[in-house]
Amino acid sequence: SNYQGYIYDVAANECRPTNDRMRARWAAICDFFPDLVMGKTVLDIGAHQGFFCFKALEHGATAVIGIESNENFYRPVADALTILPVSKLEWIKARWPATDHQADVVVLLSTIHHLYPVMSLLEIVAALERSTGQIAIVDFPDEHDANVEQQGHDPIEYNLTVFDGLVRINFQAISIKTGYNPTRHLYILRKGAENE
Repeated sequence: SNYQGYIYDVAANECRPTNDRMRARWAAICDFFPDLVMGKTVLDIGAHQGFFCFKALEHGATAVIGIESNENFYRPVADALTILPVSKLEWIKARWPATDHQADVVVLLSTIHHLYPVMSLLEIVAALERSTGQIAIVDFPDEHDANVEQQGHDPIEYNLTVFDGLVRINFQAISIKTGYNPTRHLYILRKGAENE
């Protein structure tokens, strides 16, 4: 997706080009992401500068909502969208889950560490279940993840076993090992408990 080049020009050079971390995340999900979003509505929570929003549109999503609370990430895209003809993208400045938006597919990547300490794991999973129509793509940072220390959080809050158990109450969960970050655990969650 070359959208960020356009945004970079439109937003007076305030938008940073796609970085290596974003490309690495895309490499981790590119084999299955297009099939999951084709013909579906998509909600990207913590959308940063819209990388996965535009990837979803590129691969056939019928409509995409991007939610971003950080003004520095939100504003360049919002400004660019006043000029760029992207009618299928709704770009919202908000802190999830204060909004009640729902979609077939929910993307929650590199965002959970920003939700602490306001929300507990139980609250995060419950809100995710309410937002998701069919599928959620989520990564969970374990206690060794650099963001845990950078945010000044208690590592005990990042218990992978607890998170894994909670998501399996309301979702059929597939855990995927990826090479982009050994301290982040990627899940594809399908609506419906595993014992149903």
